[in-house]
Amino acid sequence: MTLKSLMQFLGLVSLAWLGVYGLSELGYYFILKDVPVFHGEIVEAAKKSSVVTEKIGPYQGYSYEYNEKDLIKDTLAYRVDLRGTDGWMKLTGYALKKGTSWTPAQIDTLYSED
Repeated sequence: MTLKSLMQFLGLVSLAWLGVYGLSELGYYFILKDVPVFHGEIVEAAKKSSVVTEKIGPYQGYSYEYNEKDLIKDTLAYRVDLRGTDGWMKLTGYALKKGTSWTPAQIDTLYSED
């Protein structure tokens, strides 16, 4: 194998790698472009709340859910569950789409002790 053919091979491998990387980043963008981020904001606010800490204890984790098919609409029903050492808190509500972002419009809260 000559130096010229080795350089051509390395150039093709590099170009192929860049193509695969670019396509994966593009796919990742299209997967996440409509995913609402407000649930993370709700969780951060709840973690800082002394009322929440009194009721469920120190924060341990959370989960959230919404119907992905509703992302094409302008209203999105959701649920966020926070778990603490002494109990849990369930937040249910709906968010409104304004432009490309989601804003919670109504939140109902339910606390429970373990």
